[in-house]
Amino acid sequence: MSSIIYKAFPLILWIGIWTTGGWLLVRRSFNLRRNEFMLAGFGLGLVLQNWLANLIGHFLPAPLSFWLAALAVLLAGVLFWLPFSRQTPREMFDFSFSPLQTLGLLALVYVLYTSSRGLAILDDYQNLPMTSLLAVGTIPPRFALDPAITFNYHYFELLFAGQIMRIGHLQPWNSLDLARALGFSLTLMLSGLFIQRVTRSVFAAFVLILVTAFGGGTRWLMLLLPQSILQRISPSLQMIGSGYSSGPDFLTALTGPWMIEGGGPMPFPFAYMNGMNTTAILVYLAGAGALGGVISGVVALSFNRWYGWRALALTTALLAALALSNEFSYAGIAFGFILVTAFYAIRRRTRKLPNYLKNWLAAVVLAGLVVVVQGGVLTGVFTDQLAKLLPGEVSPASYFSGQFALQWPPALLSSHLGWLSFGNPYQILTALFEIGPIIVLLPLSFAAWFKSYRYGRWFETAATAYVVSTVVLAFFQYSGPAGPTALTRVQTGLVALAKGSVIWLWLWARHRSELTKLLSALLIFIYIFGGLMIFGVQLLAGPKPVLSTFISELDAKMQAQHWNRLEAGALVFDPIVYRAPTIFGRYTNSSLTWYASKPEFDQLVEAPDPATLRAAGFDYAYLDSGYWDQIGPRYQELFSNSCPRLVDEVTAKRTPEFRRLYDIRPCTQNLQ
Repeated sequence: MSSIIYKAFPLILWIGIWTTGGWLLVRRSFNLRRNEFMLAGFGLGLVLQNWLANLIGHFLPAPLSFWLAALAVLLAGVLFWLPFSRQTPREMFDFSFSPLQTLGLLALVYVLYTSSRGLAILDDYQNLPMTSLLAVGTIPPRFALDPAITFNYHYFELLFAGQIMRIGHLQPWNSLDLARALGFSLTLMLSGLFIQRVTRSVFAAFVLILVTAFGGGTRWLMLLLPQSILQRISPSLQMIGSGYSSGPDFLTALTGPWMIEGGGPMPFPFAYMNGMNTTAILVYLAGAGALGGVISGVVALSFNRWYGWRALALTTALLAALALSNEFSYAGIAFGFILVTAFYAIRRRTRKLPNYLKNWLAAVVLAGLVVVVQGGVLTGVFTDQLAKLLPGEVSPASYFSGQFALQWPPALLSSHLGWLSFGNPYQILTALFEIGPIIVLLPLSFAAWFKSYRYGRWFETAATAYVVSTVVLAFFQYSGPAGPTALTRVQTGLVALAKGSVIWLWLWARHRSELTKLLSALLIFIYIFGGLMIFGVQLLAGPKPVLSTFISELDAKMQAQHWNRLEAGALVFDPIVYRAPTIFGRYTNSSLTWYASKPEFDQLVEAPDPATLRAAGFDYAYLDSGYWDQIGPRYQELFSNSCPRLVDEVTAKRTPEFRRLYDIRPCTQNLQ
């Protein structure tokens, strides 16, 4: 027990530093309720520390940059209270420490962490290598499978997981699960505080937290359709991605399992999944966006409760961090403020804007100045466009690029069912089931928009204006290395707006008849039913934790012994391309994208002569027993009795399985 506490102490201290700083900053900058300060301060400290770690990491190595970022948050919290002659320590920490909120947060983290550790779905092949490389301190990151390519990605949560890994001496899969669980738990708690403020009801907060966590599309309702209608719908759909893997056609897939790697001991039913309005309990626990929810939660609590320039400075940092977590959200908010400003000026026929609106515009612009240099997708877009404008400049190779093409008739994209065209009645019907009955709440959203505009709640107004404007994306198709389904995150903005309207449904229905309340409750139940079913399957995976689809216990042993211990800049050859960057924190050079390997690398995998590997630029080779049997006696002999030096080998106790790490740098002398 003492050894566990000793190892955990640096992580606890690191968290304590930026948490204290967050509390001081919130107390001094925002006029929140007493029961909101604790979690808002914790969330603010987390976001600011992670954001500063990214900026400092451009210039200083890890873990120094991680610790300096935490200390910077604490120092800012102290400086915000100057001059001290006017303040007392009691005033600085004058907020309620809630044991109930603390226990609630810890309980949520435990439940969500336990339910996610048995899964390895969606983007583990991408997120685990990037977590490991960010923990080493490669900020901004390069593409794990080709370090010559910049990887302008929304890596904000992966950076936080990397910090947990480095400071807490954890392994990447555990760190990522913990970061996701903490981020989503805090998102739910902050959402609950905001809902409680608006509705003045703890019970309403609890119910609507369930909607936030489990709300999603209602594909499962199609099970109730007559067979004759399903037989007409099915041929009209073009199954793609995991939908295509789940069945040759929609009718077959609907009653079968969702075929995806790493799904746990019991497969997810395809009927409860969704390609347009996926439940947050699955997205946040398997993706890399939970910290975006934390940022949104802090902004929701504070956007209209500023104390002068301090709040402006913190909001600027929050918006810049949002761009690193979800670039579409920041770009959308910026665009929303442009629309609101134009609407206000035209409607009032004036150039004089309200001070509060001008402050928000200043925050958006200042954040934009940071966004173009901090890393992430928007930095990559800016750099690419700048290189095209400047004569003689060559744009650096960037992973994320793409183009848009107009489409008619307009259509919405489901990541399972393909394009659902507005010109096909069966596809329109399918899209309505994918979205769910929550879409009927849009009128309440529009009513809330006019109310927020009238009362000068500019952030709400701008966010709503942006979301409404996303309907134009139904007229575009995206193509690029991220895949066409990258568009689904923003194409269905109205779905997110309708989901947020449940809070207005509660306020509207509470003074209506019992029948209205019953129908509202039924709508909520239908909306969260699929998410509850998915969560039940997730819980079944908890008692059987897995590392990942491409990581075994032997790989974990090798990771514990050699992570970040190979020479800086070393390239590792591994036929399983995602594995070496995850285990060693070093790049490989294997692929054009996450999905397509280079032809020359495929040739090396077929004929792994150590001298040829060395000539291709690799310094080490990481081989497993299955691949060893595959390459045959000729190449086995070259690795055993030729120039490579065996660095380490780990073996299984009851099987002949092994992992070997070879140093192939001596093979330079064998080159012709």
